[in-house]
Amino acid sequence: ASALDPEDWHTYHLLGHAYYRLGDLQSARVAWERTLALNPGFQPAHERLQQLDTQHP
Repeated sequence: ASALDPEDWHTYHLLGHAYYRLGDLQSARVAWERTLALNPGFQPAHERLQQLDTQHP
């Protein structure tokens, strides 16, 4: 899906959730970091990264 529009921050946010549910925490982190690179003020992505840091240091 991200191949359709590489600047769509929302796609990366959803992709992060998918990776997280699959247990691929590194890919989830990368997706949420990309979300924030495209939309730095998007608080849910900040929260997800904080959750990763807390639960999976």
